[in-house]
Amino acid sequence: MIYYIGIIADQNMAFRICDMIPVTEEYIAGEFIKYGQHYVVVDKKLIREVNQKSRNYIKQLEIGKMYSQIDALKIREKLIEKTT
Repeated sequence: MIYYIGIIADQNMAFRICDMIPVTEEYIAGEFIKYGQHYVVVDKKLIREVNQKSRNYIKQLEIGKMYSQIDALKIREKLIEKTT
């Protein structure tokens, strides 16, 4: 599995890169709740780093260097077909 550790609300939090893509609104189970309140990540550096890791993971899937348990590339194709 591919993880990225980032700091959210002064705590180390793990992002499971391999499970976060592809994403559309219908696949989101709920909002991120921290201490009973909705939490939005505003740290631009953290957002950039997670996005970079995600893009790299997709590239690795495309060239066959990594494996996706959820077949992310097939899901991406279906979502593209659905939106066109």
